[in-house]
Amino acid sequence: MYTGNISVRYARALHSFAKENKEETQVYNEMLMLLHQMKAVVALVNSLNSPIISLSKKAMLLETACGIDVSNSTSRFIKLVLSQKREDMLRYICLQYIDIYRKEKHILPITLTLAQPIDAETSERIKKLIRIKTHDEVEFTVVIDPKQIGGFILDTDGYRLDASVLSQLDSIRSQLIRQNL
Repeated sequence: MYTGNISVRYARALHSFAKENKEETQVYNEMLMLLHQMKAVVALVNSLNSPIISLSKKAMLLETACGIDVSNSTSRFIKLVLSQKREDMLRYICLQYIDIYRKEKHILPITLTLAQPIDAETSERIKKLIRIKTHDEVEFTVVIDPKQIGGFILDTDGYRLDASVLSQLDSIRSQLIRQNL
C-alpha cells in the first residue's frame, strides 16, 4: 500500500474520532505542534525509528512533543499508530490531518516573505483582502528574508506570487545571458 493511501486513511480516522469527541481543533493544534517538533528535533524522528526504544517511551515522547495537555483523541491515536508499527508514517499522517482540517474549516494558509517586517495594520489589511477574495479564514505567516532586498513573495496552497526584487534581478540577469549567447 502507498504511503499516501495509508496516511490519508489514518488522518481521516483521527479526524472523525476527534470530531465525535469534539476535539478536532485541539487535535489540529497538536498535529501542528508535533509536525513542528518532528522538523526541528531530528532526535525525535530517530527515536521513533529505533527498535531499542519501547512503545511506551515512544508514546510518552510523542505526547510530550504534542504539547502540555494532550487530548484523549491524540493520545489514543498515538497508541494506535505505535501498535500498528506505523510510526514512520506519522509525519505524513500529521500533514494529511492538517490538510483535512483546513479544508473542512475553510482555512487558507498564507506565507508572506518580505525583506523587512511590516506593521500589524498592514498585515491585517492583507489578511482582510485575502479573506474577502477567497471567502476563507486566513492562517497568516510572515517570514523575514533580508536576501529579498525588497518586494514580497506570497505563497498559498501550491501557488506563488513572486514580486521580489531578487527574482526580478535574476530574471534580468538570465535575459542578458541569453541575449549574449
